[in-house]
Amino acid sequence: MTSEVHIYMCRGSCSFASHILLREAGVPFTHDWINVKLGFPRDKLHLNPKGAVPIIILDGETITETPAILTAISQFVPSKQLLGRTNLEIVRSYEWMNWISGKLHGQAFAALFRPAWFVDSPDAHEIVQRKATAKIRECFEMIEGKLDGRKWGNGRGFEMDQNFPNYARLARGVAKRDSVVKAAEVEGIDVLVD
Repeated sequence: MTSEVHIYMCRGSCSFASHILLREAGVPFTHDWINVKLGFPRDKLHLNPKGAVPIIILDGETITETPAILTAISQFVPSKQLLGRTNLEIVRSYEWMNWISGKLHGQAFAALFRPAWFVDSPDAHEIVQRKATAKIRECFEMIEGKLDGRKWGNGRGFEMDQNFPNYARLARGVAKRDSVVKAAEVEGIDVLVD
């Protein structure tokens, strides 16, 4: 296990996954909040020139990008097998992490919440957001199919329970884990538990 872990996060953002896994791993850590809701603060670019959270510092080494951070955290406690028990389960975890961080988060949710990243004209923002919403629905449909009959996949919107019962069941189960409850409490966010 590393001796010093420090994470930079934004409340209620994608850094929540890293926050949860640190707690799931039982790794002691310190943290700072960076508010990226209106853009990444210029005075924090020295931490991550890509201008994004999460950022984790492990014994002085800076690591960015959620899949890399989740991998690093999982390696602190190999006995917990946080990314899977078998090689195939671990590979599937990477498949999920990369697809979610690239397609669902990096493209679809980014277009929904930050349409100006995709088009210059404010008049086109609504069109981009409509297309983003359709892409999010498409991604949730893919997740729904992949989860069929499974407890784990190694929200509230979009009528989750009706249209995506498997994903809704997974989200409710994950939201009840102690690590998620504690991370949500610290971040001051609702974890969507019934």
